[in-house]
Amino acid sequence: MKNLLDLPVLIILPILELLDSDALYNCALVCKSLSKYANDQLWRNVPRLDTLLAVLSPLVIRKVKNQHNEVGQKVKVFAHPPTEADVKHFVPHANRVRRIAYMEEDVEAPVFTTRIARASFTRLQQLFPRPILPNLTHLAWMTSPGHNSQLLKFSKMFLHENMISLAIGPVLDGEVLEDILNLVPNLEGLILHSSIPVEEVEESLYTALEGLTRLEEIALPRFWYTEHVMATLSEKRYLREIHCSYDDHEGQMGSDPEEVASYELSFEQGAFPALRQLHVDLSLSNVLPALESARAPAKLEGLSVRTLDIESQESMATFFKIASTSFSLLTSLSLTVRDSLGLELDLAADDAADEATEATADLFRPALDLRHIKSFTLSYSRPLCVWNHDLEDIPDRWPDLEHFELNPRPKYLRAHSHLTLDAVRIFTRCKNIKFLGLHLDARVDVTGSSLFTQPKFESGLTELDLGCSTGGTVSQEVMFFSYILPAGCKIKWGVAPGDEEDDYSTAMDVLWNATDNTVSMWILNNMSWSMLVAGLRSTLDEMETKNNKLESENRKLRANQKKLKEQNQRLREIGPIALLD
Repeated sequence: MKNLLDLPVLIILPILELLDSDALYNCALVCKSLSKYANDQLWRNVPRLDTLLAVLSPLVIRKVKNQHNEVGQKVKVFAHPPTEADVKHFVPHANRVRRIAYMEEDVEAPVFTTRIARASFTRLQQLFPRPILPNLTHLAWMTSPGHNSQLLKFSKMFLHENMISLAIGPVLDGEVLEDILNLVPNLEGLILHSSIPVEEVEESLYTALEGLTRLEEIALPRFWYTEHVMATLSEKRYLREIHCSYDDHEGQMGSDPEEVASYELSFEQGAFPALRQLHVDLSLSNVLPALESARAPAKLEGLSVRTLDIESQESMATFFKIASTSFSLLTSLSLTVRDSLGLELDLAADDAADEATEATADLFRPALDLRHIKSFTLSYSRPLCVWNHDLEDIPDRWPDLEHFELNPRPKYLRAHSHLTLDAVRIFTRCKNIKFLGLHLDARVDVTGSSLFTQPKFESGLTELDLGCSTGGTVSQEVMFFSYILPAGCKIKWGVAPGDEEDDYSTAMDVLWNATDNTVSMWILNNMSWSMLVAGLRSTLDEMETKNNKLESENRKLRANQKKLKEQNQRLREIGPIALLD
């Protein structure tokens, strides 16, 4: 083999898939043959529609009049009408595209916009028969609500029956929705966004969903999951995942959320035969009977419930108990208890009174029997009464844990959490952990000598969310986190009460922007010298121990080399005698 092109195409293509866009661009400049393969990969996934249309004709930003006849809105238009030569140049690139997105920016940037003018879309309709991108399989089309109806119709010029994934919104018209979904009967993934109640589009939605026989994943606005919709979805033979697309108010505008989402989840015999992921927004009273029934899909791997209101601790404990006994294959488990009533607590009450109403670790302890958990989330409006020892078993019970979030941002705070910085150390035993969220009391005496002898995250952890944790001495927390966290790990610290709040902001900025685990100049200027000297002495002792070990190994190596040299010399001396004999 002389060069890359001597390899079979089935080997060349996987190699190119591993390259980033800059490397592919360089490959495209090498020669004509390699350029074809590189361009196929470059144009396979296009993040923005305007990037592709600029190949047809340069796009420039113009100011146009809005619906109130006021000039000021920025859009992109063709600098000149595309010619036949432009179309001929554009078609090979269009045929390469498999994924593309049109996402309108809501914020008017001074020199940048992704919004394309209607006139440009109209010109495209005139130039090309539908579909413009015949090999497109994945399309994301998100417009601004003020331009929704017309621009959603423009998405139809990109749709065809071989598409497998569509994310679109915001939907404000049932007929438009039905027309769009009728063009993509073989969809496997569907995401819809909308702010209107389901009653305004329900007939069109039901009709469209019935025609999507190959649907595997779906995400609808959180208040669109009614009894009729779930009954329609339950008949889908291949449906594996049910999600909600939010913001919080999707599907709620103009309706009473309690009425819209008051249905009770139920599973009929044979319903959801392939379901693996279930994410719903319902009260636990409307979910628990279905999960506990014998007809519930036993092969669930992901279960997530967001409640619409405050729930009793008994209901929450029942949720985790049912999850542990009925769904042994779970890898992801999440319960978010939202407080939409706006209840006010007596924040001046003493800790003992607060603890009487707080949930303890017994709430979620049954979930520890699930052996395959990779992601666990519990979010509650009130603080949890959890101690460090309550978390000690988690690394052993969930060895594959990657995401752990234990109520880092309670809405109603009492004085301090029972968890301390030592709770963070517990998760250094989780080898695959990537995200950790805890509500801590960080006011703890961390001395330099003990700090540098404690375990730390070697790698993997990318984000630590401390939410509403209470801070203490700034230098201690900064020293602790700069030592225990791996390089590149981000810290989110939403609230830092006390006189040192500004100092916390400065300190956390230092940690957020740190590129390695070296002690920053901020720490050197703010921490106590005794703490620094103790920490450095411990580090130097550790380095000296390693150095002594290396010197010992070097001495052994030199001794072995000396023995080998003496043996070689002896062999050279007796060699001629042996030959004479």
